Amino acid sequence: MLDKYIVQPHLRSGVALVMTPSTSFVSDQQANERRELDVIAETLTPKQRKAIEIQAETLADHQKQTPHVHCLPTLTLYDIPVDQPRLDVEYRAASDIQFIPQTTNELTYIRMKFDISAVPEDLRWFIPLFSAMLGQLGTSKYKFDEIGTVLQTVSGGVSCSHLILPDTHDTSCYSEALVVETLCLPHHVSNTLTILEQLFADTQYTTPPNLAQIKSLVLSASAAANASIASTGHSLAAYRASMGLTSYAPAVESARGMTSIAALQQWADAIEADPAALDALGAIFRRLAALTFRRDQMGLSVVTEPHLVTQVDAELAKMTWQHHKQDDLAGRLGEGVFTMSSYFDPHTCQTLDAYADAVEFAVGGHFTDEDVHQALLATFSSIDAPQAPSAKGKGLFTRGFTHDMLQARRSQLLGVTKADLVRVATDHLANAAKSHAVVVGKEESRQELVHRGFQ
Repeated sequence: MLDKYIVQPHLRSGVALVMTPSTSFVSDQQANERRELDVIAETLTPKQRKAIEIQAETLADHQKQTPHVHCLPTLTLYDIPVDQPRLDVEYRAASDIQFIPQTTNELTYIRMKFDISAVPEDLRWFIPLFSAMLGQLGTSKYKFDEIGTVLQTVSGGVSCSHLILPDTHDTSCYSEALVVETLCLPHHVSNTLTILEQLFADTQYTTPPNLAQIKSLVLSASAAANASIASTGHSLAAYRASMGLTSYAPAVESARGMTSIAALQQWADAIEADPAALDALGAIFRRLAALTFRRDQMGLSVVTEPHLVTQVDAELAKMTWQHHKQDDLAGRLGEGVFTMSSYFDPHTCQTLDAYADAVEFAVGGHFTDEDVHQALLATFSSIDAPQAPSAKGKGLFTRGFTHDMLQARRSQLLGVTKADLVRVATDHLANAAKSHAVVVGKEESRQELVHRGFQ
């Protein structure tokens, strides 16, 4: 209709339809309302006018009153469920795959976890950068600028992340893994996994087009990392401060801290100055793919509709690259490091004093039981927050968090008292065996920090 009555006549006769806003719309609307009120006012008797005035004054007085909040319902610790919600998990014997039946609007979420313990120490720094390349480079079948479109036609894309998983029961132990995630409709599972298999085994890291793409991605990553220092300085400082406190802290600092940003900048400078450096980086990525994406060290988890579990399992059984389910270490519910941090802070030294005062405040027990209850309510608001279907079972799959472990943590939290917090603050904060302070900032405040003992 638009083409027939507007577009075509315009092309033939040159008639144009022009729409201009009214400059007096608001004033006209106010005048109309005024006229309507005047008409209503003319029909009111003096008694009715007086009643309206009294009602308006009563309403105005009521709006000025301070509301009574005591009549509102309150939440207490007794309202927190004692039992940890149980997650339904199925393991199919034929495929040895973890299934999480959930209502997902007919979507299927697929997670794969690859153990990277076989990666040599000198290549560990490249893992985060390598993970960012998945799906960004071409294969023998598709060019790098085609692979994204191919993925989008059958799935919601692919992501790859590097996990460093500390053991809370033993600070000397940790593990590392790569987690690959995607989502698709059930009838696209086979096609999606076929493309992922090509990405794992057939990405051409050393071809000239892919090397040019790697260079572009590394330069972009370096620029983004340098630009993020101002907004993530508190996290960077926390990574550096954890050095020497736990065994996994050097791995975290190397992968996400200032060390990583500095190394990324060095590689960005090197590949711009010397083509041989770019060739070497492509060869490193190719070697990492061979060491990482191995069938015998892969775990697989699927979140899908309950009635689709059997169908999806049948599709997965057709694939040749899933054979082994990764065994997860249990007992990892935290990281064993207590951190206090601030950012965009113009008064660094005053903040450090405030941290020391906070420890004294906790050790001295200068808080009430009600404060403890409010803190626990805030904690459980995070623990019991609604989860998206895609996040269901992720803690079990990536960290090994079983129902019994989560229930034990819940019971311990519900039983926390003021005396427990004072004892922990005394043993682990005031009398900590080790503590580090790190400041990431500009050179202007360096002298004052040196006087405080910073190096």
